[in-house]
Amino acid sequence: MLFITLTGVLIAFERTTDPLVKRLNDAPEGPAPQSTPVAGGMPIPVDEAVAVAERALPGAFASNVGLPNGPKAVFRILKKFPEDRTPAGRSRVYVDQFSGKALLVENTRTAPLGTRILNLKRSAHTGDIFGAPTQALYFTVSLGIALQAITGALIWWNGRKRAR
Repeated sequence: MLFITLTGVLIAFERTTDPLVKRLNDAPEGPAPQSTPVAGGMPIPVDEAVAVAERALPGAFASNVGLPNGPKAVFRILKKFPEDRTPAGRSRVYVDQFSGKALLVENTRTAPLGTRILNLKRSAHTGDIFGAPTQALYFTVSLGIALQAITGALIWWNGRKRAR
């Protein structure tokens, strides 16, 4: 129960906790990637952006494609390696919408310690970390929490009866 609570706190207060955990990384985090607008230029097709991501992270499949929203925005392609414990994966490729260049590649296989911890927190919280055994354990713990609420109310109720 304590572990589920801790991971929940890390998720709920991630604006505060994420920067603290990222301090474990060797290098400071750089600025967010941005496309370089081209006057009169057309964005590359989505298929081409996915192909760039495939070349940047071979062996992982594209599970989600974020489309650019504005001239400086980038394609954000979420990729999943077979060993990833989350449904969509945590590797990312950011692609310039005009040049088709991979601006930033975040690879779960080579991520620094702080990033690995952050990638693991949601999997640990939802029970995806070890699959069905962890989910069964979490289900049992959740039932225990509900049982504590019921028995706590019964103890209180019976205590009121004795006081009379």
